[in-house]
Parts: sequence; structure tokens; C-alpha cells
Amino acid sequence: MPSIEEIVMINPKLKNWYLHQGITEQKVTDSIFMSFEKKSIKIHLSGFVEGHPGFKNGDHITTSQIVGIKGNVIRTLSGTEYELVNPLPEYEAKYPNALERLKVSLNQQFRRTDFTELRAL
Repeated sequence: MPSIEEIVMINPKLKNWYLHQGITEQKVTDSIFMSFEKKSIKIHLSGFVEGHPGFKNGDHITTSQIVGIKGNVIRTLSGTEYELVNPLPEYEAKYPNALERLKVSLNQQFRRTDFTELRAL
């Protein structure tokens, strides 16, 4: 059985995630997908959450602005960290290597990879 410290340290997971053009969009269609290569944008991801205390498993959510990434974990402006599990298959088909492209884009925007030094633009 995990300790309370181990439970607290587990990040919620974001499954079937994708970057899109508006933070209020709920329908998953090809027309809302957005490329990582656009510069000076505030990046938000949508997907299906698991393990977040404020949502039911499987709820479709949109994150607040992403302010950092380390490995497969993003940090949002609200301070929540999400483990990115897998991109939406349709998104990955349109933007191959989506996770790696996200990492490159965010690291170019922030010029750092350590959460302790990242801040919102």
C-alpha cells in the first residue's frame, strides 16, 4: 500500500490529448487541431483526465496555460502537473511525434526544461 506522500506525488494523467485553437472547444474535430510550430501562442491541451481530485475519471478537460514541461509531465499556470499518456490518434496522425513536437515548442518558448525556473510568458 502506498504511503500518503506517494499518493500525493502522483500526477493526474491526460489521455488522448491534443492542442487546439480555442480553450472552450469541446468537440474533437480535425478543424480545431492546431500545430505546435505556431509561435507566441498560449498553449492549452485538451484530453480525458484520470486521477485528478477535481474531476471524474474520463472527464474531457482543457488545461490552463502550459508553463512548463519535463519529460512527459506538463505544468499548467494553475500549478497542476499532468502526465501526458498518449495523444489523440487523429491528432498524432495529423502531427506525427506530437509529444516530441510539444516538448521542442515549449522548450523554445521557455528556453528551460527545469520546472523550478519556468514561468508563463
